[in-house]
Amino acid sequence: MRKEKESFVERFKFLYLLIALLLSYLVNPIFDALELKGSQFFLSLFLSILLFTGVYAVSRERRTFIIVLILVLPVFILSWLLDFFPSPSLLFLREILLAGWLIFIAVIIMGYVLRKEKVTFEKLSGAMCLYFLLGYIWAHLYYLIFLLQPGAFGIENPDVFNFTYYSFVTLSTLGYGDITPLSSIARAFASMEAIAGQLYIAILVARLVALHITHSREEVPGSS
Repeated sequence: MRKEKESFVERFKFLYLLIALLLSYLVNPIFDALELKGSQFFLSLFLSILLFTGVYAVSRERRTFIIVLILVLPVFILSWLLDFFPSPSLLFLREILLAGWLIFIAVIIMGYVLRKEKVTFEKLSGAMCLYFLLGYIWAHLYYLIFLLQPGAFGIENPDVFNFTYYSFVTLSTLGYGDITPLSSIARAFASMEAIAGQLYIAILVARLVALHITHSREEVPGSS
């Protein structure tokens, strides 16, 4: 019985990461709407869950697990330190390390998704995780730009959540216009994200469709 349970857990690693990514995005507005006390503690808790879910999702090999774990530990420590010792320097360092870690696991997931293997639910979950990770990566890059250049964006509440919101609006090319890039570097990153969102759909989704068609033909007897 235990063996079957472990097998099920191992089978849907990217699904757990996808759920963690969704919850991490939704928890902030929920806490704001309910005006709950101690919300910062729960935000740090959800970030910690996301971090270690990401470690688990990409740890298909022992070497990868060790590398990703080493990279995530400073982010984890700094995130909790900032709750008790707010510091612009610590915040800036945390954002650099977090953006780097997100890029690292995104590259690992992209490699898995692009493999010449049958398109499964786990591979589709990985593709969805990759899309969300792109949004989170740019969100933290925008925040870093703001920390270096406070006038880079026209934004009322310059926190991570609002930059995450702006990132996904840009990635999906909705462009509501409530947050605007003002500096040249901010505009450059915003335009690159919009291009990345379009390329993601055009290239990666096309790749998954091609893999699905190829493996479907191979499963049909007598097909070439």
